[in-house]
Amino acid sequence: MSESAKSMLSEDEISQLVSLQKECLRRYAHKEEHITLEQWLNDELQHALPDHSQEEISEWCGQILNQTELLQQKQSQLQKSKEDGRSKESWFAGELIKSTEHFVNQEHSVAFLQNLDSALVQANQSLLKTITTKSGAINQNPQLKGFLAEQMQAQTFNLNATVARSPYRAKALEPSPSGYKKNSVDIVVKNTKTGKTASRYQAKYYQDSCATEAAFKRGKYNGQQKLVPKGQKINAKSTEVLTSPDGVTSNPLSVQEAQQLQDMAQSGNWKPLSWNAYNTKAVAKELAVQTGQAALLGMAVAGGVTVAEQMVQGEDLDVERIAEATVTAGADIAGNAVATAALKIAVEKGTIKILPPGTPVSTLADIVFVAVENGKVLKQAVEGELTPYEAANAMEETTMATVAGIAASTQATQIGSSIGMVLGPPGAVVGGIIGSVIGYMAGSTAGRLVARGRQMMRKITREILCTAGKKMKDIWESLQIGLAEAFE
Repeated sequence: MSESAKSMLSEDEISQLVSLQKECLRRYAHKEEHITLEQWLNDELQHALPDHSQEEISEWCGQILNQTELLQQKQSQLQKSKEDGRSKESWFAGELIKSTEHFVNQEHSVAFLQNLDSALVQANQSLLKTITTKSGAINQNPQLKGFLAEQMQAQTFNLNATVARSPYRAKALEPSPSGYKKNSVDIVVKNTKTGKTASRYQAKYYQDSCATEAAFKRGKYNGQQKLVPKGQKINAKSTEVLTSPDGVTSNPLSVQEAQQLQDMAQSGNWKPLSWNAYNTKAVAKELAVQTGQAALLGMAVAGGVTVAEQMVQGEDLDVERIAEATVTAGADIAGNAVATAALKIAVEKGTIKILPPGTPVSTLADIVFVAVENGKVLKQAVEGELTPYEAANAMEETTMATVAGIAASTQATQIGSSIGMVLGPPGAVVGGIIGSVIGYMAGSTAGRLVARGRQMMRKITREILCTAGKKMKDIWESLQIGLAEAFE
């Protein structure tokens, strides 16, 4: 067994947890066919925990099934989103944003998300104003792309500034009733706290760099930075993006992209900016980093648990069939639910001390889900379906799906502690044992594959951690700090 597991669980605790997992899975495998999974869970928990009411047991069973199904849905949604070309960070950010209602008591998180919403509304209002005339008709000006480029530069800057919690905002200046003044400024960036202008920009969007440079030479733009299309940097004093003193930038925009915006507007196919307009990596950066670190932590802590291999031998075919379905790629609610029920029994009986009695059953379902999904990944890695680094990425995705599930189902005041328990050392150690039990009960071959996968991933984990210049202790501390800031 790993030193990390030994320091958190005694050998006797591990032995009892393994026995509970094994017995529950065996009893489920031999249940009568007409008994549903929910009925079996009720009977099993009621028999093992007679001091708890039937109402409480029924509630636990519902939570086990609901949370297990929710987590598997999140996992499937993440994979579908990736197939559609969306990054896992973008999906993750969107899931957290959809769970805003669970942050009702967390003013900082709510304010941040609401600010993102407000910034998006303001950006779309400004763009809509640019593409319409005073009468409300679509502006058919053949040079509309230039005005759209200015507005898009200003609005993407503002979206990025909102994410970065920067006081700077950009504004594309509008003409006076008499029209634009000669050599007038196109865009300004101001500090909203002090009211001071940080920079002024003159934008020119012509077909190529020669035409753009010639346009600048026809005017006098003292005190203004030259804003040019992406790929057309004409000299050292030109720039493709707006920039604030604190490092916020707009998104570069090419002439072709500006023309596409004009075509969309003038053909009646204008599409307002959506959440995808944000740099979603920046929106999700803190939690995405945290979840990635937690995935690494889980691999490092849980690896090397061998008690299951010693205790689980000679299983019958019915048990092996259920366990194999659990560790094989694809959704299997039954295996996860049975393992969660066994863990709940162990927790309520005080069999293991690192997870206290009263630990929410949904949290236990999260621990089991991570263990089972990572077991599948380990098996795929050893079979050559995934490289070690692809396996590490897949484990990170498991963690993201789990955090999304926790955020979608947990009360605001419990989110931080739930994530910390599931992804921290307690959940990693317990999950490692459960994953090993199910792996070995699936048959000696599957068990050996999972064990070899753990050994391989521990080595890769060390390499990743060394590359990142982080020790495991440092990662866990940063995880705790990040969660406290994000959720509490």
